Amino acid sequence: MVLSRFRDGTARLVSGVRESKLRQWVPILLLFVLVVYLFMGSACFWFFEHHRHEQNVRKWYMNLAVNRRHFARSISSRIFNDTRNLLIIIDREQTERVQQLLVESLKRYEDRMELKTPDKKEWTFLNAFNYAYGLLLTLGHGAKVPETTGGQVSMEVTRN
Repeated sequence: MVLSRFRDGTARLVSGVRESKLRQWVPILLLFVLVVYLFMGSACFWFFEHHRHEQNVRKWYMNLAVNRRHFARSISSRIFNDTRNLLIIIDREQTERVQQLLVESLKRYEDRMELKTPDKKEWTFLNAFNYAYGLLLTLGHGAKVPETTGGQVSMEVTRN
């Protein structure tokens, strides 16, 4: 009888100690799960959005260069074709040189205009982590929105 009471008492004591130690680790465990959840969400955003954003930035700069060259060609053709009393014959090399000078002048003009270029580092892993953190805390995410279907699905999973 005494022995069974002693066993029951020590069993309760040991289970109480185990339970209290487990309770001490619950906040740390929850924090760890939260951090893993954020890293998984940011990895999804980075995976889905990084390459698409790089393509959009490259496309923007290519379109800018093409538009600049097209505009320089149209200016040079208007200059040389619209002058009826031009006595000097201009060859192809000089025309290309004039177009190149116009392109360089347009570049300098665009630099002074301070065109809003797309952010080259918008979807880095750190920015994706910040986006996932903002979604989780419902702080809002500003103008940054996933464009791909996978990124939008990840946004809904992370947000809810």
